Amino acid sequence: MSEQDQAPAPQAGNGAPQERKEPKVIKRYTNRKLYDTVESRYVTLDEIAHMIKGGAEVKIIDNRSKEDLTSVTLAQIIFEEEKKRSQIEGAWRHRYVPQGRRSEPGEGGR
Repeated sequence: MSEQDQAPAPQAGNGAPQERKEPKVIKRYTNRKLYDTVESRYVTLDEIAHMIKGGAEVKIIDNRSKEDLTSVTLAQIIFEEEKKRSQIEGAWRHRYVPQGRRSEPGEGGR
């Protein structure tokens, strides 16, 4: 039996063959810049977050040591997104939720 006659590739639940792509490699340099090796350009954490949200698989590696920094970088992205969200919520709360007013002594209290 030849390799072509073997069983077909595993399929996803929707009947389409699973496509296993290599992750996009992002190199992190000592100056903390992130370099997309596929598009040959520097990228930001926000751009990496958009890639992931768009379904891309990424792998972040340290350029010098070749250490896999994907988990650390993803944690940093999550932290930054939560920080932005809390700043937006805080700004909204201060703008639209009235602040309680404390009465000053001699201002018609008792």
